[in-house]
Amino acid sequence: MKHLLVGALALIATLGIGCSGAPRINPKGVEPVKMEAFEVYDQVACREFAKFIVSSKSDVCTGLASMLYFGAEISGWYDASMESSMLSYKPLAIAEEQDMIKVDMLLTEESMQSIVASYFGPDVRFAWSQFNVSDDPAKGCYQLYALRGYNGGTQPFIDGSYLVEAEAVVGMAPCPMVSMKFNTEGAKRIYEVTKRNVGRPLAVLLDGRVYSLPVIMSDIVGGLFSISGDLTEEEAERLVVAITKFVY
Repeated sequence: MKHLLVGALALIATLGIGCSGAPRINPKGVEPVKMEAFEVYDQVACREFAKFIVSSKSDVCTGLASMLYFGAEISGWYDASMESSMLSYKPLAIAEEQDMIKVDMLLTEESMQSIVASYFGPDVRFAWSQFNVSDDPAKGCYQLYALRGYNGGTQPFIDGSYLVEAEAVVGMAPCPMVSMKFNTEGAKRIYEVTKRNVGRPLAVLLDGRVYSLPVIMSDIVGGLFSISGDLTEEEAERLVVAITKFVY
């Protein structure tokens, strides 16, 4: 799903928490979901890391190269079958579902730690996309992103614990909108991150998987803003319930 920052931060309905009136979705049937947001490493770091993996003859790098598909500028891969709104900002790589656990293990190998740190720093977080981007349902393919936390650390720059209130606004636009307000610390973090990332995406994670990559249109002051996306009312309501049920 493609989300845009409309006049503020497009953490879209993925950050929508709470709604006006009682939701039509039965909360008992919705599992809680942990929401987090991270910065995305720039394409230069990702490209250089990919080039190293492809060219290295070490066992770990050779293993990664055999399971990861990199961008066209690296391996000539990327074809029309992989078109997705999530590809509006290219991931570090893409892997088949059957190889994801192996890739995770190799990326945490001791021999890889210094290599990873030299391109991304010691606190990089790797995360897979939530949605299958293959046009073949029987062959799951997921995107791998390199993410940076608050102040370059491992913690998200924002999560549901900073939210003060939110309201779903329906009927005033073609798609549901969500108005949200974060506390003082949350507003400070949002401003800091959006100010240095205008024109770039942020990664919104649900239960550790990248759900969307909203693009920042401007820095956000005050922690109060409206968002819109392409979710239906029911999808937004389910997501609202799922996020608010998670206890931080």
